[in-house]
Amino acid sequence: MTDRHHSAGFTLTELLLYIGLVPILALAGFSLVETGTDARAVGSARMKLGSTTRICLRRIHDELLSASKTAEDKNGNKILDAGEDTNGNGRLDSDWATGTTLTFNRRTINSTWSPPVSYRLIDGSLMRSETNLDGKTLTAAIARGVTAFNVAESGGELTVSITVRTTARRGRSLTRSASIRVRLRN
Repeated sequence: MTDRHHSAGFTLTELLLYIGLVPILALAGFSLVETGTDARAVGSARMKLGSTTRICLRRIHDELLSASKTAEDKNGNKILDAGEDTNGNGRLDSDWATGTTLTFNRRTINSTWSPPVSYRLIDGSLMRSETNLDGKTLTAAIARGVTAFNVAESGGELTVSITVRTTARRGRSLTRSASIRVRLRN
């Protein structure tokens, strides 16, 4: 008769294999969690960029809808009344819409014209300024992280473009650009 003894423990080979596999599996699990966290952070930052550009452009769009081409240029053509006839030549000066500034008047509820409303890019923030009825200028940032704000007019249509940048997790830079077109009335 043969007597066999069975050990309840691990062999040295099994123990070494286990010790080698545990850190690899732990690292793979940690990497999987980190990748998911990064993807969620980037997705959240992208959604925020999209929301920022949409809200900003919607506000400008809505205000421009109440602007009107009521002034006349030197040839009698209707042009956007932006309250910018600073030199008294009877027409808008060329700076009413520059690469980083948009200034215009808009029709109010009682059919009068508001003091000028301005959108201007200052130190990475899109700033909105308006003079109230008391003559006090109110300025507020409507978007931060703005790297470009451009305005162009052609054939009675105004195109406003904005580019916003943010930094997501681990320094990843994300950029979103969008634009709107507004057909000016009159």
